[in-house]
Amino acid sequence: MHKLQNKINLPVIGLFIIYPLISLPFLLIEVINKKKYAVVLLSFFMAALGYILIPTITDDLTKHYDDFSKLTTDWGSFKFLLIQNTDFVLTLFQFFIKVFNLSPQLIPFLSVFIGYFLKFLILFQFVKIYEAKNERKIPKTIWILLIAFTFLTISFRNFALNIRMPVALTLQMYGLFVLYFKKEKSGLIYMALGTLTHFMTIIFILFILILKYFNRKNLFRILFIISFGFNFIPQSIIVKPIQQINISNEQFIKKQQGYTEGFYYKNFMEEMSFKGKVSRYIGLSFTYLIFLYLLIFKRNSKLRNFVYLCAILTNFFYSMPMFFARYSYALQFFFYVLFLFESGSTFFYSKKGLLMLKLLTLYTILLFTAMVYSTRVSIIKSHSKVLYNNIITLFNIKVTKQDYIY
Repeated sequence: MHKLQNKINLPVIGLFIIYPLISLPFLLIEVINKKKYAVVLLSFFMAALGYILIPTITDDLTKHYDDFSKLTTDWGSFKFLLIQNTDFVLTLFQFFIKVFNLSPQLIPFLSVFIGYFLKFLILFQFVKIYEAKNERKIPKTIWILLIAFTFLTISFRNFALNIRMPVALTLQMYGLFVLYFKKEKSGLIYMALGTLTHFMTIIFILFILILKYFNRKNLFRILFIISFGFNFIPQSIIVKPIQQINISNEQFIKKQQGYTEGFYYKNFMEEMSFKGKVSRYIGLSFTYLIFLYLLIFKRNSKLRNFVYLCAILTNFFYSMPMFFARYSYALQFFFYVLFLFESGSTFFYSKKGLLMLKLLTLYTILLFTAMVYSTRVSIIKSHSKVLYNNIITLFNIKVTKQDYIY
């Protein structure tokens, strides 16, 4: 019992249940003290905010709720839906909660929980490996900066409202960490799960296969530098290889046409509001900070080459805003693992390394502010309920079509 009390703080857990909002600073202190239970509760708290979040009519979450309302528990219909769907993990989860008559609000709940929990799990496992390797504790200042950097780089908005892509990338990010950092082949399972969650991430498994058989020193760095030339190639030339991909799946064909001929090809950025464009450009600008890191800090590893390939892919789609945004977003996930991986035993103690960590953390404050601002209407309408609910009654709050923000 005494050993268990050393691992968990019962008063903090009690406060979390009675008044979760007040418990938040105490949970953060426990995270700083490297208590794993606090990571679980922090992730659960953020997931609960996702559970009660009211989407706008244009958010993906609205579509997921509508799809859920049309879903039947008939196995024949569901089997047909699985065959037609390239991203069937979400469909499978929706079917599961439909069968057990659970709330569709568990969709954003699980998405947000995965986003926060797996990223903090990477951080905690990194520190464990770091301290064992260097036979000393990580400095407190650096640890606090890493916690801030980790928390602020998780886009609550994307996990709660977009679901598939952020969850897929989180699973693959963790898989990459397990594969290259912990040197365990089980990382491939997480990579595969990511692809089954969002089909666009299949290319990252291809990158792993390329590096398994073709991992030349400095080659991918040179290709990365050359790839900036794609910024000057017209969109019409870049789109042709994508149009040539032939997969006999109705949903894939619709997506392919949408990305190469329809809205996402022609009008994606044009129809955004000025504030929406500013928010998106702030998010995308983080990609250029990553490019700067890759150019300034020279390293050689499979993981570095993997990130080079991601950066090359991002540059390739520079003239196609939707693809560029998607793969820039993916690059930010994988860069997190690379940054920890390359920290090593001396990086954080060097002036360059500590300066880079401080710069990245300060920049993520800007990203976090942009995320909160872009979600402000949903947050104000939804999260005021946290002020007068305990963690149990929060789950009695229902989001209906009448609540959607227009």
